[in-house]
Amino acid sequence: MVIGVTGTNGKTSTLFFLEQFYQNSSRDIYTYGTRGFYKNQNLLRSLVENDPLEVLIEDAIIESPNSDFYFEAHSPLLKNGVYDEIGLDVAVLTQISKYEHCDYHDSYQDYKETKLKMFGEHLIPKGVAIVPYKYLTEVKKYTNNTILTFGVEPDADCTYIIEENNKGGVCFTLQFQNQVFSGIQLSSSVFIPSFCAAFLCAIVSNCPVEFMLENEKRFLLPEGRYQLIKKWDKEVVVDFAHNPGGMLQLLRDIQNKSYTEVWTIFGCGGDRSKTKRPIMGKIAKRYSDKVILTQDNSRNEITANILSEIAGDETQIIKVPQRGKAIQYAVQKAPKGAIIAVLGMGDTPYLYKEELVSDIQLIKNMQHENA
Repeated sequence: MVIGVTGTNGKTSTLFFLEQFYQNSSRDIYTYGTRGFYKNQNLLRSLVENDPLEVLIEDAIIESPNSDFYFEAHSPLLKNGVYDEIGLDVAVLTQISKYEHCDYHDSYQDYKETKLKMFGEHLIPKGVAIVPYKYLTEVKKYTNNTILTFGVEPDADCTYIIEENNKGGVCFTLQFQNQVFSGIQLSSSVFIPSFCAAFLCAIVSNCPVEFMLENEKRFLLPEGRYQLIKKWDKEVVVDFAHNPGGMLQLLRDIQNKSYTEVWTIFGCGGDRSKTKRPIMGKIAKRYSDKVILTQDNSRNEITANILSEIAGDETQIIKVPQRGKAIQYAVQKAPKGAIIAVLGMGDTPYLYKEELVSDIQLIKNMQHENA
């Protein structure tokens, strides 16, 4: 089976959950996305070295006929026809948020329609669509195929109820048809929709997902996705959230937990979706006790200009252009019991003090200023 997953947020985590579901399957699973090209959770190659996607799919099917191939379908590539030769047995939508990929699309409507067209132009006649319940009516305009839905809505095919949400993570119950699975645990409630999408993919692929849900209660997230690091008397969470929707979901989830303060560090990439910058600044200010703006791959733009666009008229926002210094400042100065959300880069490496580091490595290796 060939399965394409699209959406503003949640594509990578959906594929990662699927890899865990397949651990007890007799079939191979190939995943192709932001993390690279994997077979059964083993990295085959990075995306820098990639061949055309249709070639990778063909090679995988030849090597392992009884396998499934899941890939992240990105809107710029959908719009440019990169996937035109690929027919999908299953098409998955995670969510669609505004203010993303404005540099590739003329409007939010164009962005949304590009993603939804995948269900009309790429889904094979007997294929299955898997979408959030709130998009059911819109997806029906593009396909007459079977549609499975997920969400908190009672009429969704796959629903979930949060049992507990605290610093240790979220515990929830998942319901599908007459099946009920309780006590499922993730690091954050942000990723429950992606988990439900992966669950439905596994069901359609006849993967023994029930075995996993009955025996493995705690599911992992990809590196750099809501990765909690305990540092001295506070916690740091590193996450890839780099748009208003992702930031809002994550900070709202953090607000449900009993931290003394919430500090947020982030920036915005250069030459990308400029309209989202002031919106992200307002979201961070609303849901944080302290906001620190810093560099996030400025490309051809001046970092100071990007940070000014994010901050707008807010005078209490701190600007520390060097990302490493911004993180060090927050970890050193945040009060006991606080959480520091370091957003945007995840596990992506960057140059700091002439060394290639990631946010995760920098935080783990950080020495106390009084040491």
